[in-house]
Amino acid sequence: MIVSHPQGVPPPRKNAELFPDIPWTLIRSSGLTGAHREIEARAEALRKKLALCHYKETQDVLWVSFIGGTGTGKSTLFNNLCQKKISATGVERPKTEGPVAYVHARDIPESDVLFDGIRVMRIDTPDASTKGEENALSFVVHERDDLAHINIIDAPDVDSLDGKNRSIAETVYLLSDVVLFVTSQEKYADDIPSRFLSRLQKENKCYFILFNKADAHQTKKEIVDFYRFRNFTLQEDRLWMIPFLPSANGAIAGHSEFRQFVDTFFTILAPVHLPEIREKERRRSLDEIREALNRLLLLLEEEQRARRDWIRELDQIVDVVWRNLIEEMRLRFERRHKSAIKQELRIIFDKYDVLAKPRRYITEIVSFPLRLLGLKKGNLSEEANDEDLLRRRSRIDNEPVLAAVGSLNRQIFELLSPRDADAPLFEALRKPRVMCNEEEISARIAQEQELLAHWLADTFRELAAGISPHKKIGIYSASILWGITIISFEAVLGGGISLIEAAFDSVFAPFLTKGSVELFAYGELKKITGQLNARYESGLWTIIEDQKNRYIACFEEVTVSDETMASLNAAKKRLEELQ
Repeated sequence: MIVSHPQGVPPPRKNAELFPDIPWTLIRSSGLTGAHREIEARAEALRKKLALCHYKETQDVLWVSFIGGTGTGKSTLFNNLCQKKISATGVERPKTEGPVAYVHARDIPESDVLFDGIRVMRIDTPDASTKGEENALSFVVHERDDLAHINIIDAPDVDSLDGKNRSIAETVYLLSDVVLFVTSQEKYADDIPSRFLSRLQKENKCYFILFNKADAHQTKKEIVDFYRFRNFTLQEDRLWMIPFLPSANGAIAGHSEFRQFVDTFFTILAPVHLPEIREKERRRSLDEIREALNRLLLLLEEEQRARRDWIRELDQIVDVVWRNLIEEMRLRFERRHKSAIKQELRIIFDKYDVLAKPRRYITEIVSFPLRLLGLKKGNLSEEANDEDLLRRRSRIDNEPVLAAVGSLNRQIFELLSPRDADAPLFEALRKPRVMCNEEEISARIAQEQELLAHWLADTFRELAAGISPHKKIGIYSASILWGITIISFEAVLGGGISLIEAAFDSVFAPFLTKGSVELFAYGELKKITGQLNARYESGLWTIIEDQKNRYIACFEEVTVSDETMASLNAAKKRLEELQ
């Protein structure tokens, strides 16, 4: 009967504070360095190792696993060592679909989650048909004192065609303090099992090798020599040759070679040796974790350097695009507006005396700014002002700003996008709504222009309300300058933002006298148009800046943050303090 634990949370872990929490989902790579696949794999492997280390800190038991290739007879040997028919055996492959553990009742977890999301399945009455379950560890319960210090696991095949089975076998290996590696006449020369043995040697893990279904004429020396030629030093006293026996379960248990293995196994793994073996494996695991973390940090630090370089290059591109936009608008003002304003002003000033008392024709010429000033009855209504703004907006040319944003986008893809289409940043830069489209840009420009128009109108009203009658009359007598301001405003909306103040000096000044009232009007108007220029430049910059920030946001989504790096470095420091 199989009983699953009810929903719950894992019990508190002893010494969990030794391993600071790490935001694993935030360990990311842009792909700029070409190491994004390695970073992902190393982060996942390190996360799994730390999760297992957390779990094993709560245990006072040795974990021993049967690991090997498909069809080598792991489950048969597992059943014989446990002296219990537990795992399913047979000629069908693979028989083990999930790890099956033979565990003392006191070591059964109370939670339904063991570690790394693996579920706990409790089996109180084994019936020799247990295959295990995917993403679960099946605990077959016993109360034997002779096995109270050892948890024995039958793992899925390391060379399984099913990737999930291989992943579970890897998890069991990481959990194991001791490995019982099972091979056979058909499998011992295969590539994957051979590489697994090399890993055992490299990581200096405690192991035993069971050569199952051995040919009667094959000797230990032949097997030792075979592996030595493949750079694996196999100790003969850790190798047992189990012959092919037709009545597997009963015959194997009574075979002299298997009995010798069992005696050696329980002698080496006697309870008195448990602390020494566990401490050795703990130190080995910590060394492995430190090495893995250091390698991951080196890769991520390289990514961070690439990130800083990328943002610096982006800033340079944006700066050039912005300066080119300002220069283009200056040239457009020169070509399209400045000469027209000069010509219009000469006509006006040749025909009329700007210092004369206001005449009806001057009043009509400057009716719009005068109404804004509140100096003429019949001020424009809000509706009229809005209509006037719409009329002016319809004459606006947004091409310079559209061209600037388009140039920025082209340079990003040509200079800052990874060449590898699988790189996370490559995909992130090409997500929908990252690039500002023409409708968005035009709407932003229109919004900025409307804000400027209302600001200008409010400024006129405040100026008229807050000055003395003498100066108000002076502004009225120089009211043609307000008309010129509006002409300049239209030039601004058309793209000439950088020469407003220059226009005052090169175009307006020759028509001004040096009277104090006129100079006051000139000063006020120059100040207003200077502010107008700064506000409009700021508004246009926000459009360029918004596009820049969208790209930076894309990059931040696929790169490791400073906070995550700090968390990893804190974990490194804590691990270095452990003995």
